[in-house]
Amino acid sequence: MVNQKNLHDFLAFGDKVILESRQLILSLWSMNSIHSELKEDNTPVSEVDLKCEELARDLIRKAFPSHGIIGEELGAEREDAEFVWTAATEKSGQLALFQRRF
Repeated sequence: MVNQKNLHDFLAFGDKVILESRQLILSLWSMNSIHSELKEDNTPVSEVDLKCEELARDLIRKAFPSHGIIGEELGAEREDAEFVWTAATEKSGQLALFQRRF
């Protein structure tokens, strides 16, 4: 259940993920290291998309090991957990947390 402390921790964590993702994007941009390809559904995916989602997943796993993750590029893990993060790529820049009701 979300309480005031959890909410504060989740929001602070979201800020951390956003800041670290921004640093990653800027470092790749400055190195001209942005490559993309088409996925099976003919939508583009870039190296930045994948690296940002990998970063978000790593941070979530370390901070909240019991939480689930659903990502735009890398699929789902522990999607039946009480708390599930959704991570979209830098195109939309979204990170959200949902609490499942049992």
